[in-house]
Amino acid sequence: MRVRRGRAPGTLLGIFILLLILVVSVGRCGPGTAIEGRDNGALPSATTPNLVPAALPSPTAVALIPTSEPQAPTSGSTMPTPAVADPTSGSAPTSPPAKLTPTEVATVPSATATTAPTKQPATAQPTTENYTVRQGDTLWGISREKGVSVQDLARANGLDPDGQLVVGQRLRIPQPGSRSGIQLPPIRNGLMPPASRPLRELAPAVVRYLESRQGRTGAAVYDPDADVLYVYNGGTAFETASVVKVPIMVTQLTRQQSAGAAARPELMSPMITVSSNEAATALLAQVGGPQAVDNELRARGLKQTRISSEAWGLSTTTASDMSMLLRSIYYGERLNERLRSTAFGLLSGIVAEQRWGVPVGLPRGAPVAFKGGWLPTDQGWLVHQIGVTELDGKTYVFAFLTGQAPTWDYGKVTLRESARILSTQVADK
Repeated sequence: MRVRRGRAPGTLLGIFILLLILVVSVGRCGPGTAIEGRDNGALPSATTPNLVPAALPSPTAVALIPTSEPQAPTSGSTMPTPAVADPTSGSAPTSPPAKLTPTEVATVPSATATTAPTKQPATAQPTTENYTVRQGDTLWGISREKGVSVQDLARANGLDPDGQLVVGQRLRIPQPGSRSGIQLPPIRNGLMPPASRPLRELAPAVVRYLESRQGRTGAAVYDPDADVLYVYNGGTAFETASVVKVPIMVTQLTRQQSAGAAARPELMSPMITVSSNEAATALLAQVGGPQAVDNELRARGLKQTRISSEAWGLSTTTASDMSMLLRSIYYGERLNERLRSTAFGLLSGIVAEQRWGVPVGLPRGAPVAFKGGWLPTDQGWLVHQIGVTELDGKTYVFAFLTGQAPTWDYGKVTLRESARILSTQVADK
C-alpha cells in the first residue's frame, strides 16, 4: 500500500520565509531618490576596496542615481562635529546627530547664512539654458525636448553621446554659437606667467571680508584682458580636498591629446559632476598615479601643488596655482578645441546639490564652470571652489580656498559672499 506523505511543517515554514524575502526585495526595488555626490576628498579606507574602471556602471543613455558615498577619514584624525541651526526656531546652532553627514548638513540653513541679493548684469546677455537630469532621462529625449542635436548636447557637456547621465546632473542646453556658456579664446600654448598684484587693487572689499572670517583664507582672481593675477594669501598652502580632481582630469585629457584620442568621460564625468571619489581613485591610477599628475602640473608651470601618494584629498596647493591651472585650461594649453570643450562641459555640469558658494553669490544668469572641494579635518573644515565665470561681459578665473572653518556651512558662506562682493566691485569699475 502506498502511503501519501504530507509536507513537513518545517518545509512549509521555509517556503513562507522565502516568499516573505521575495516580497521585501521587490518592495526595495522601487524608484530611488537622487542624492548628492558626497565628497571628503580622501582615498577609500583599507576596508573599502579601490574601484577599477571595470567596476563602474557600463555606459548607458539612461540617467542613473549617483551613489557616491563618504569615504573613511584618514587614520588618526578627529573630525569636528558641524554646528547646525534649527531651521524652525531661528536659535543658535545646536549639535547635530552623531552620524550627521555633510549631505545632511547641506540641507539645513546655516545660522550665519542670509539670503544674498543677486545683481543683474548692466546689459542682459542671452545665457545658456540649464536642465537638471531626472530619473529615466536620455540625451536623445532631452535633445528632442529642447530642439538640439544629441551631438551638440553631448559636446556642450563633455559627454559621450552613448554615455550615462546621472540624476541631478546639471546640463547646459547649447544656444547657437555657444558650447559652455563661457566665451573661450583661441587656443594658446606656451603661456608666460602673468603679472601679479594684490587682490586689494581689484577688490578691496573682498580682502576686508576675508580678513574678517574665522580660519584661514586664500584667494586669487585672474583677469585675462589685463593678463594680471590678483592674489590674497596666494602662496598659502591648503590641503586640496576634491579640487584636486581638476588636475587629475587635465592629466587624462592631455594623455588623450598625445594619443590623438577623443575624450572618454566614463570616469571623468562622475568624478567632476557628482564628485565621485571612487571615479577619482580609479582615474588617478589610470593616468599613472600622483607622479604623473605632478609632471603634468609642472609642464603647465605650476610649482606649488603636490599630489599626495597616500590620499589624493590630502594633496596640497595654493590659490595662485589653482587659478593658473584654470587659466591654462581656459586657453586650451596642451589641449585641442574638442578636449578643452570637454573640460568646460564637465565643469559647467556640476549637479544642483553642489552648486553652493560661488555660484549662489554670482549675479543671476552669470555662467560659471567650477569645481568644489570640502573636507573635515581635526583643525576644522576645508571648503574650496575654483573656476571661471563671466561678469558684465568680462571673464574672470577664480580660486577661493578656506581652511579651519568652524562648520561646512560657514565655509560655504565665505565663498558665496566673496563671489557676491567681487561681482559688485568689478561691476563698479
